[in-house]
Amino acid sequence: MRKESLDRIRQSVAVLLPRAPDATRLFYDRLFTIAPETRELFKSDPEVQRQHFSAALAVILKNVTMLDVLTEPLRQLGSGHAMVGVRPHHYPIVRDAMLHAMSEILGSDWTPELADDWRDVFDTVSRIMMSGGTQVLRQK
Repeated sequence: MRKESLDRIRQSVAVLLPRAPDATRLFYDRLFTIAPETRELFKSDPEVQRQHFSAALAVILKNVTMLDVLTEPLRQLGSGHAMVGVRPHHYPIVRDAMLHAMSEILGSDWTPELADDWRDVFDTVSRIMMSGGTQVLRQK
C-alpha cells in the first residue's frame, strides 16, 4: 500500500476507532437493507453479535497497517463464518455496507481516494477470510 493511502487510513482510524459501536450499528442497518436475506445468517443475540463485530472491527482498525499480523486470526474468523453459511458472494455486500457506515461517520472527510483505500483493505481482509472459509468447505 502506498504511503499516501496509509496516511489517509491512519487519519480516518483516529476518528473511526472511538466510534466503532456507531459504525457497527450503521453497518447492520445498511447490510439488512441492501441484503435482507443475510439476516438469517445471524443466529446469536443481535446485541452480542454487534459487540463481537465491533470488537473485530476495532482490531482491524488498530492493525490496518500491518494486516499480515492478523492473517491467521482472520482465516479462523473466515472458517467460523463459513460454518454458519457465509459464502464468497457475501463478502462484497458486507464490504459495501461497511464502506457506507464509514462514510456516514467520516462525513465530509470521506473522499473517493479514502473509499478506494478502505475498499482495498476490506478486499484484502475478505481474501484472507475466504481462504479460511474455503478450507472448511473443502472438508465438508
